[in-house]
Amino acid sequence: MGAPRDMPVPFGRDGSLLRTAENVYEWHPNEPFRRTLTLRPRKGGGSRAYVTWEDAAGCRFPMFTIDLIDLLSHSTVSRGVTVGWWTITKRGSAYGICRLRVDDTTRS
Repeated sequence: MGAPRDMPVPFGRDGSLLRTAENVYEWHPNEPFRRTLTLRPRKGGGSRAYVTWEDAAGCRFPMFTIDLIDLLSHSTVSRGVTVGWWTITKRGSAYGICRLRVDDTTRS
């Protein structure tokens, strides 16, 4: 599953990736990006199938739990912070980031 690179993805006014295509401020191309991200605490109750990461500018990026498991299995997260190349995936009507593996990109 995933959002093809030629498919635009929804962003809010603050530059955060939107989980769904509601209240979209801008559509951006789905291009890989390098970012340092910090895991944010969950708010509210109930079960959610995603977590939220935040960059230094305060932009937030949802991540599906299945992609979090992949991230924890293949990269380093230290005190809730990780650095890497990311892309955006889509499952059903929801969007989230996922880590690009080394063989997915030749960027350094």
